[in-house]
Amino acid sequence: MDKKSANSEKCLEKRRRRNISMSLLFSYLLILLAPAVAIIVVYLTASRAFEESQEERIQSMLSEARLTFDREVQQAQNVGRYVSSERRLTDHLGLGYRPGRSDEFYAVYTIASNYPNYSLTNSIIKDVYVLISESRYIIKIPQVIPETQYGTATLSHFPFTSYETFMEYYNAQDKSSVLFISDNEDGEEILFLPCQMKYPYSWPGKSAVIVELNWKRIREILETTLVEQEGIAALVDENGQVLTGVEIGSEGRAAQISQVSWGDYLKEKGYSGHSFVSTKYSTYNRWYLINAIPERVLTERIGAVRYIVIAFCTLAVLIGLFVCFAYWNHRRSMVERYFLLQERMGVSDKKVWFWGTFGGFLRDVDRMWDALEKQKKIIRSECVRKLLYGGYDSMEGLREEAQRADISLEAPWYYVVSIELDTALGTDFQGTTEEFRETFREYLNRCLPWRYYTCQVSDLSGALLVLGESPQNKELKDSLEQLAGDLYDKYKVSSYIGVSLGCEDPLKLEHEYEMALRLQEFARIYELHVPLDSTDLPQERVTEPPAFLSIDTELKLLKLIQGGSGSQLEALISQIEAAYFSPGGSRHARSHTMETLKSCIYRSLSLCGADEQAAGLREAARRAEGPEEIFGLIREAKECCARFHQERKEAAPSLDRKKIEKYLEEHYSDPGLNLSMLAERLGMSERKLYGDFKICFGMTFSACLEKYRIESACSLLKAGTPVGETARLSGYGSDYSFRRAFKRVIGISPSDFQKIKVD
Repeated sequence: MDKKSANSEKCLEKRRRRNISMSLLFSYLLILLAPAVAIIVVYLTASRAFEESQEERIQSMLSEARLTFDREVQQAQNVGRYVSSERRLTDHLGLGYRPGRSDEFYAVYTIASNYPNYSLTNSIIKDVYVLISESRYIIKIPQVIPETQYGTATLSHFPFTSYETFMEYYNAQDKSSVLFISDNEDGEEILFLPCQMKYPYSWPGKSAVIVELNWKRIREILETTLVEQEGIAALVDENGQVLTGVEIGSEGRAAQISQVSWGDYLKEKGYSGHSFVSTKYSTYNRWYLINAIPERVLTERIGAVRYIVIAFCTLAVLIGLFVCFAYWNHRRSMVERYFLLQERMGVSDKKVWFWGTFGGFLRDVDRMWDALEKQKKIIRSECVRKLLYGGYDSMEGLREEAQRADISLEAPWYYVVSIELDTALGTDFQGTTEEFRETFREYLNRCLPWRYYTCQVSDLSGALLVLGESPQNKELKDSLEQLAGDLYDKYKVSSYIGVSLGCEDPLKLEHEYEMALRLQEFARIYELHVPLDSTDLPQERVTEPPAFLSIDTELKLLKLIQGGSGSQLEALISQIEAAYFSPGGSRHARSHTMETLKSCIYRSLSLCGADEQAAGLREAARRAEGPEEIFGLIREAKECCARFHQERKEAAPSLDRKKIEKYLEEHYSDPGLNLSMLAERLGMSERKLYGDFKICFGMTFSACLEKYRIESACSLLKAGTPVGETARLSGYGSDYSFRRAFKRVIGISPSDFQKIKVD
């Protein structure tokens, strides 16, 4: 009986081992379940899958054609706006008209000859016309055509022979439209757009600028969506009527189509049911671009590829089976060890699951990966920020941090773009800020074909570091203009964009970023919603150094307002008035000086806190327009500061101001100096010293210490001391912290400050 029981126990043990071994084998085979199912799915749906891939390709091409069409129409709109706002034309319209005016032809000819021939530079533009009310002439750039029987005959297909005939047509149309179509006497349709202006004008002269678009160019755009295959592509209005289109037959020749119903034309050509694939995208006037390609064209391109894919998948599964059996055969000994361990632990195999903790492990890995990705984004953004602020002194340090941030900066050319939005979200946008940012990133990826890195400065502004293979400033500006247009079309968000000219040394990107910021500020001040580089500015804006109020003068004025003598202040005011507000001076220098003087008033009154008089002076300074008004406010600000000093003196605590000032002068270069050290030196609590110091000095301890350090840094930089050495001697722990503090207080970087020649 005992022998029988032992044999039974031995058989049970073998069965359990065999079960565990087979469980291990099935675990291996389970890995192959997904590819095995994929083989079946691919076999059953391969044809449809490849057709869908071809459909996505066709959709992509039609989407690109829509973007090209919209971009070229937008460029045509810009031409219309430029023509309508050109000074010679507006001056001519402002004079009004007198019947029979003898010099009218010469005046109109001068206007026409001033414009280039836009049909040679813009393929979408066929002709540009300027119709002037009560005029005897029509401008067909660059020609002048008299309104005579012979003259209007030269217009051939153009249906409007005067401003009045065009306005009669225009007033009967839907004003929300952008593009318009009209028939001429021969029944030929023309496509045109008037410039975005209000008709009629309020001044004596009235005019209409009409840009006629080229049907041939539109058909060329449509033809690109067919990729020289069989199919039909067309521009269709909201009623389904074909405005223009192109058809490529089985013989490969392209044919023009127009003035037919899209649905009827498809039926006529034998397109019905599921025999073709159609894609469409909307554009101006609720029109849309649409194409139709027979399914047999798509399946012909698939050919034997699906069978090759199935063969490779099958081969992969067979290789997987071989590997599974090989691993199982090689690892069967682990079953013995697993079984022995289970016996020692006294754990039943029913309670032990081979993959019992795998789900928790995957969740931990997922959380770790998310944290790693967030950390990489922060490191990458900080690396770009430090690069733009000139925080690297050598290429070795830059490469080391770039590698740690997973950034590749190997490129021949570097461009810096500064972008500011005038509002966070448009009025038509109902989503969240995160949705807006996601859309902004999507537009960036679509419009910029180059590698780039972003650096967010605030919720409304940021910078881009774009890496290029060759000088590409024009292409970059065009791409950014498309980005600005897309943002405005979707959210009514206006963009101010500055673009640097590019450089070949990444360590010099600080200067490129400074230029991009200046260009962005120029665009914001003058409401220019197109990307600007330094070649777009008036020459007087890019001279180096700028003829603006110097940093020394600004600091001196600030010091005199807060505590200097009245005679010294009046002398400095006279110098500023003579240098920057004299007749014939630079308009930009005058505007910049006004803003700087306003800033001095704001900063000098900061020590007065929430004082009612100080608040009134700040508001008055914000509205000030002329030099006399701003200088008067400077004098009032000095009186306000003097009154505050007197009140503070009367309520000042028993602090030895001279002793503290001497201590700060001797120890400001110590990077570890703080309020706690000073409190220990004076034998009082840090909390009490904080309040008493602010009353006695009119500012916090940290602000006062920064004042000493920045003044020392200015003196060292003027003497030619390198920026790194200046940071150390002024008490800053790193070049990066010094550059940030200096730029925040002075307004420019230390390297730019050294370039300014002080008289």
